[in-house]
Amino acid sequence: MTLPGSYTSQEGASVPYAAGFDGGQGDFVVISSDKKAFCAESSKLAEASKVFRYMLEVSDSNQQKELKLDHCSEVLHIFLSALMDRYVNLEYVQWSRIKEVGALFLRFETCHHGPELLKSWIRAGPCGVNHFEMFVLASKFDDVATGSWVIRDIGCPGRIGHPGEFWTKDRWPQSELRQLSSAWIGAYAKAHAQCQEKYECLSSNYWRAIASGFLANVLSDLLIIKDRNNLVIHQRSLR
Repeated sequence: MTLPGSYTSQEGASVPYAAGFDGGQGDFVVISSDKKAFCAESSKLAEASKVFRYMLEVSDSNQQKELKLDHCSEVLHIFLSALMDRYVNLEYVQWSRIKEVGALFLRFETCHHGPELLKSWIRAGPCGVNHFEMFVLASKFDDVATGSWVIRDIGCPGRIGHPGEFWTKDRWPQSELRQLSSAWIGAYAKAHAQCQEKYECLSSNYWRAIASGFLANVLSDLLIIKDRNNLVIHQRSLR
């Protein structure tokens, strides 16, 4: 028997609905690791995600539409709210949760939501951010603006403690470099080379210049790639 305010899973268990995602919200249910049910419209999920669309296309129409994910309700609330175009207050959300949401965006091929997630979290006032992890996640979304913000924040006045090996001029750990695209590595390294003789090493002015240089270098590379692609298309059309 289904209790008021709860969902009966395929296994027959009664799972309480998460706030804002009750039984009247749709025809697809996602269950979190801490046993909360999120009801959403399958059409919106399919529109937002290629993975959801494929899942729905191959599923038996007579089957109950249900998916269990190994993430807590806080993470799924942010993830599904983004897919449903709902506002979420991120003011007290920890970086570890944002990173999980980002991983879900990548897994379900909804990366276009990534930049807005990071921008909203920055506006809310980040707490306990791992700058390198955020830089890597931003690179997965090709979110150059957030990448530039991370670099600038490294050198902001009053920052306490060493920010990590990656944020030095050289000897970058290979294990960290492998997590980034060659375009981002090149743009970041070039920005360091451009600023070495102009500013006091690793001062706040230095990091502001690195941030601006990184942004300009990435955008410049993107324009070059675009021009090359247009040239190839033009040459093919002439054959």
